[in-house]
Amino acid sequence: MTIDAPEIKQFIREFLSKNPHSGATLLHTWVMERGNGRFGQTAIWHTIRDMADGGELVTDVQKNKRVFYSLGDIARDVSKILDVMVNDLEEIQEQLNEFHKKYHMPKSQTELNYLMRLMDLVTISRTLLGSQSYLFLAEGFKDFTTHKSWKNINKTVDELWKSIRANAGQQSGNNDRFYQELIWSLRAPRREKFESAYSGYKK
Repeated sequence: MTIDAPEIKQFIREFLSKNPHSGATLLHTWVMERGNGRFGQTAIWHTIRDMADGGELVTDVQKNKRVFYSLGDIARDVSKILDVMVNDLEEIQEQLNEFHKKYHMPKSQTELNYLMRLMDLVTISRTLLGSQSYLFLAEGFKDFTTHKSWKNINKTVDELWKSIRANAGQQSGNNDRFYQELIWSLRAPRREKFESAYSGYKK
């Protein structure tokens, strides 16, 4: 069994597009059968919850505690989606605060924890990149750009990048090795070129 979130998500979308407002158990069972047993039960539940937390699914909890799901609508759920974005950015800020607290002093920066420091900041930066990419795409919907919180969210993203740069700069000391490696680590490799050069891959 595998955890393949993109495929599980697509099966969930496929089912709910044909069966709006479906029960959680029915949805889970259908995805399990559609995947021919390739997905773990926990992975399916985890993916459903992630989609609901991100606003892609609308959750309806009945009085008898039965849970139903429907596909979200971006134009309809702008406020909810941006509220989730605000929470995501607040989590990133907390992670940066913790990083700064642990590693802003030169004596806390050792060769032994160098890789840990680098990977922590890489992870934070990648999370912020994901949020920023979402905002770039959301600009295609006027309902987002005219929302009262839109400017503040974009301002927060800019401030978080400034904080990341400042933290990276503090790790550099008299050289910029840390800063350079942070930038290199964020660049996605070109898979075809990599496979051609190192794996005997033939296109």
